Amino acid sequence: MDTDGEDRSKEQQKDELQQYIDLKLKQDEKYLNPLSFWKQNEQTYPNLAKLAKRYFSITCSSAAVERQFSVVTQRRSNLDPATGNNVI
Repeated sequence: MDTDGEDRSKEQQKDELQQYIDLKLKQDEKYLNPLSFWKQNEQTYPNLAKLAKRYFSITCSSAAVERQFSVVTQRRSNLDPATGNNVI
């Protein structure tokens, strides 16, 4: 069962989302980094800014890929030279 405060909060969030959807950028307004947009507009869209910070700030990493190649390299160095020549 929702209280009046929760109902108002949900309405504010819907209004915030609709405001963002209706947003029109000026001709000369460009954002190369989405986080800079959300930093500049976090007062207008506080809930959306929180979500944007959470998801846009995830760093990319190639650690898993590098780990796979590291295993392949270790295995390759453990191969018998004759087997390596047969593969090539």
